[in-house]
Amino acid sequence: MTIARAYLAAGEPHVEAINLASFGAWCRFVQRPLIWLGKADPAKSVENNVADDPDQNNLAAVLTAWHAAIGDEEVTVKELRKKLTNDLEDVISEVAHNKDGECDWCRFGLWLRRMNGRIAGDLRLSKARVDTDRKQSRWRVYGGLRGFTGVLIPSAGKIKRT
Repeated sequence: MTIARAYLAAGEPHVEAINLASFGAWCRFVQRPLIWLGKADPAKSVENNVADDPDQNNLAAVLTAWHAAIGDEEVTVKELRKKLTNDLEDVISEVAHNKDGECDWCRFGLWLRRMNGRIAGDLRLSKARVDTDRKQSRWRVYGGLRGFTGVLIPSAGKIKRT
């Protein structure tokens, strides 16, 4: 508390800090005062953990290749297969492959459900809607997010840091 009080009494001087969007109070009373004192940014450990997370790295690779291939368009897995680029096929086969190392599209559909709502860089995977006539999920990769890393919990609409 003493550190936070001193920082506030000094007029909350500007410090270079990693933006953790929905953690405003923590940034104001913990992160920025510590940086102001010359300590390391505690948010760097979050950033480092994300950088070392193979699931997050795979997600980033898939979302980047997907967005480069088709942008923000909604697609089913079947439609995505028709629009594959070599890069996209390579990264999908990394996360969902059969014993021969080829893309396993059923496994990829399960991977998409598990990754639904996850954010990597400025891209987010989201189940756009379910086509009830065909009983197929439509997926979309949203671009343009800034300063987020983690999971957007679709039911709650909140960011959960990973």
